[in-house]
Amino acid sequence: MPQEKSESYFPEEIKKLIEPNGLERVTSAGLTRETRIPGTDIKRDPVFRFERGQILRAYKHMREQIRLSSAQGADQESQRAYLSEFRERARQLEKDLDELNKQFYSNVRQIEVETSSVGRHVLPLVELDLRSSGGQEKADAEGEKDERIPYFVVGGIGTNAHETAALASSLALAGNKVYVSSYPESLPQVPKDWGERVGQNRTYALHAEVVKETIKNAGLERVNLMGFSMGTGVVMEAASDKNFDRIQDLVVLEPVSIEDKGVVKLFYDFFWRQGAMRFLLNAEQRVKALEQGRSQSKSLSPVFITDGQIISHKHFDPEKLSRLNAHGEIKIMFGTESPIVDAAKATQIFSEANQLRLDRDPQNPPIHLYKVNGGDHSWPLVNAAGLAYILAEPHESDEYVTTIDREYLENSAAKALLSRPTTA
Repeated sequence: MPQEKSESYFPEEIKKLIEPNGLERVTSAGLTRETRIPGTDIKRDPVFRFERGQILRAYKHMREQIRLSSAQGADQESQRAYLSEFRERARQLEKDLDELNKQFYSNVRQIEVETSSVGRHVLPLVELDLRSSGGQEKADAEGEKDERIPYFVVGGIGTNAHETAALASSLALAGNKVYVSSYPESLPQVPKDWGERVGQNRTYALHAEVVKETIKNAGLERVNLMGFSMGTGVVMEAASDKNFDRIQDLVVLEPVSIEDKGVVKLFYDFFWRQGAMRFLLNAEQRVKALEQGRSQSKSLSPVFITDGQIISHKHFDPEKLSRLNAHGEIKIMFGTESPIVDAAKATQIFSEANQLRLDRDPQNPPIHLYKVNGGDHSWPLVNAAGLAYILAEPHESDEYVTTIDREYLENSAAKALLSRPTTA
């Protein structure tokens, strides 16, 4: 139930005020100082410092608005009550942020993967779960049956788990259990033959096999499989395997390789149109898409170049996409201003795939498209808080295409607190 205007004005005004403007938007994302998480030697990562900075900005502007109301002789009772409630909820949020930040370092399993196709890898798998800091083992010991189906997140080109923190932590803050994988090429020690194998194969098959084997060897019976950017090619390839029966929902964020772009065009779109033109002008994007996880990142290797070549080619046509294998919902989401994904072409291709899918069997779960107005290629990282909120809602509309304004998708957990109904 929407709040009345008189009740919602204050939080809505604060949401606008905590957004950096002008030069500040270019030079600073409002990160807090680099400090350690209490009781640990772990330094707070950039994404979590951004989130804490948003909370502090909200406090600052609430106090300023209350002082302004006082100076004007207006009643501040409702504003003070809202500030008190926000402070209580934000304190818990700050604890949750620190807990998730710690879990990126402490809640990590080493999963061994070995097949004749991919060779042998030992991959770190991060588990994020706020319900129990001890993970599923503790819940089982207490006799609690966890019915949640976890998310398994595959990030952008050659990323490690830390580089996907903005997306993964937002899913965890929404109450999900989340597993975050790393590409083999992101690790400090990459098997010498991995680059040769990927170079010879030049499809998503090997990366998809690594993901499927990781899920199996981690003992995950069912997952909501999510991919972003290059990760979309990986998860769609995994979902194309009719013998891989562990996918509940399939979530594809900024789908690649649905058209032939060519290497030159792809690198121009990524490094210039998305990178230089957007990252240089937006400090928040730099933090979430570039700075986060950079200290854990391996230096550029030839495998990354091969990955780019794979992305630049078409690997998915409507026929293949019509056979995506998932027990639950299939959600394809992309921004209308993405330099990497042509929104019109994506709509056409997935519409054709959906029609083929339903013609084959009307009982098949349909493919749902979500267009994010104003979204560029990094919107799933920047607006991850709002995305997690959307994913928590079941798709009940009969409409095949859902359009969402990017401004509706919160870019921080603090804004999500301001957006959701209060308990007062």
